[in-house]
Amino acid sequence: MAAGLFAAAAARVGLDVSVASAGLLAGGWPAPDEVVSVMADIGVDLSGHRSQQLDESLLDEAGLVVAMTRQHVISVVGDHPQAWPKVFRLHEVLERATQVADRLQGTDLAAWVSWLHAGRKPADILALDGGQDVVDPMGQRRRAYERTRNELAAKVGALADSMARTTSGRSVGPAAPV
Repeated sequence: MAAGLFAAAAARVGLDVSVASAGLLAGGWPAPDEVVSVMADIGVDLSGHRSQQLDESLLDEAGLVVAMTRQHVISVVGDHPQAWPKVFRLHEVLERATQVADRLQGTDLAAWVSWLHAGRKPADILALDGGQDVVDPMGQRRRAYERTRNELAAKVGALADSMARTTSGRSVGPAAPV
């Protein structure tokens, strides 16, 4: 859901961005029917989506990696420590982006991500509040999928807005939600 919503939000604000979706589990699976349905309700077609597992090449290509949970950040950084400077949980990247947006007008993605990362330490991952994770609705009723979709839409929309203000619509490279 996050990648589809971010791609739509990026297009809305005129960001020239490549968005990929990857996860920690083996790939090749279609999006669950509930996800396809709640996304179709808002005009985002995920019927052709197939999952892919996050790997070294995707991490190398990505300018920004946005995870949904604290545990995702721990897993990605634990397996790929070199990716730490560009791996953020959605809540964290949005909070940091809001703080630096007005100071970084006209910058590129690499500089923007560097500013977002400034002052972070790997040990900070353990201090992240799990209550700020995006809840995975898998196995729940449709209403849970709608709540997650709405939360993600608001957050990735705000992130796209912040990126657009900062990067002035320049190409910002791939971003890969985990």
